[in-house]
Amino acid sequence: MVVPELTCPYCNAPLTDGGAVAGTERATCPRCGERLPVALSAQLSSASPSVPEPAAPTTAQAPGKRKTLAVILAIMGAMAALATVFAFVTRDFRRQNDYRTQKKTKPDLVTPAAESLLGFLPARSNVVAALQMSELLKQPATRTLLDEPPLGALAPSLTRWTGLTVADIDQIAAGAEIKSKLPQLTVILQTRQPYVPGRVTAALAPAQATNHRQKPLVRFSIQPAGEGLLWCHSDRILVLVLALDGVTIDDLEAVPSRPRPGSEGLAAPLRSALAERLPANSALWLAAHFDESPAAGDLLAFSANKHELLESLLRMRTWVVSVQPQENPTLTAHFFTGAAKASERLQLLLEARRWDGAASYKVAGPPPDADVQDQWVSLQARGDLLRWLEQWSK
Repeated sequence: MVVPELTCPYCNAPLTDGGAVAGTERATCPRCGERLPVALSAQLSSASPSVPEPAAPTTAQAPGKRKTLAVILAIMGAMAALATVFAFVTRDFRRQNDYRTQKKTKPDLVTPAAESLLGFLPARSNVVAALQMSELLKQPATRTLLDEPPLGALAPSLTRWTGLTVADIDQIAAGAEIKSKLPQLTVILQTRQPYVPGRVTAALAPAQATNHRQKPLVRFSIQPAGEGLLWCHSDRILVLVLALDGVTIDDLEAVPSRPRPGSEGLAAPLRSALAERLPANSALWLAAHFDESPAAGDLLAFSANKHELLESLLRMRTWVVSVQPQENPTLTAHFFTGAAKASERLQLLLEARRWDGAASYKVAGPPPDADVQDQWVSLQARGDLLRWLEQWSK
């Protein structure tokens, strides 16, 4: 007799009297091997036993649930162990790559004078400079730089044009576009404390103040030749525009109401040089980039007094010179030559300028197989910088 159509409650396999393994109180499923419920086993055993029992299946029975779970957990444990070992072994390598994709929230240029004031300069400037007066005055060795040329003329001129003393000024930034026409210099001054606009403009009397963007503006003459504008930008920011020819109020339109972030807006080679080659603790620096060789180098070549090193420096396309104040001030300079022969020549000229009493003096050129974009010559000098400048002036 054929058993009514019954199925396994665990795997839904069809069950017959011959299909279930009997002989015990509870039969088992031929597919999954699980023991069937008592009621289902009773239905199977009530059928006629005259039907011959089919041959045992030739394939191995599937493992039970516990065995399957044990295999899965073993695989997961092995994968976790391998991942832990891999993470530990590659930790240093992965840390080195953290900053490759990290988004920078501020420019690499972190010099305070540059960070706060550089964004006020006209974006067309290809020669820029910054001076952190408060830092230079802290060290006696750098304070003397403000008394000697070329910085020696800075304090008297600023006092004459603004009525401010060196002690009143915190930071200065300057920029100019030097190309074929006469350059125009833009100077941004930040005072230590809020200044009184009327007191500042009074320094230029009898010149009369007008208003620009609702702020006092004074036009004045520069002796022996030239013209300038003094604009009270905000409570701590003053703007000077100086030129050998005339200046107009339109020249102030290049000065934004709010500074651009860092060196944003300047030419890409100049931004890169500032970001990569300007030490963060620089209190005084000057940087430039020229699309073509500056005309000043050609003019100097025709002068009566030959200065081979100065002529070479004036022909550089991109350069950064900075001073880091400390007990022995450090001068750091980087010059891009663009050619291997020019790098070799400049390196020799700089090495010949070592001065007696220097605490250290190092000149480094590019490696012999360097590409064109890597043709940089670097100088680091430490010691009495005034003594070095005196030798240069000779």
